[in-house]
Amino acid sequence: MRTVDIILRIFLAILMSGLVGFDREFKNRPAGIRTHILVCLGATMIAMLQREIGLDSIAMAQKYPELAGVVRSDEARLIAQVVSGIGFLGAGTIIVTKRTVKGHNSGFFMDGRCIRISHWYGLL
Repeated sequence: MRTVDIILRIFLAILMSGLVGFDREFKNRPAGIRTHILVCLGATMIAMLQREIGLDSIAMAQKYPELAGVVRSDEARLIAQVVSGIGFLGAGTIIVTKRTVKGHNSGFFMDGRCIRISHWYGLL
């Protein structure tokens, strides 16, 4: 992947998640700008890293055919860890006090939007 592509994807991830975070912070909701930018930036970087690992594995298997049965890459492994980490952060934004639940939408938005944004700009 070229440096220009990496910078563009990181910039777009920061921009899109910053817009979502700004909207949430403007409405005085938990998980604002910093949270969304950091989570989405991390997810985008992991998605780009996983893509490069997969492409390197294919190139190595083609270059050294005797290693084709040994070299493996699971493209969903790192992304699955991102999903569980974002789920953990989302669960941390849910607060239960005096029989009322607050923040459940914040957990949902962090989980859904950041993963979609990182998928659009990290795996394309």
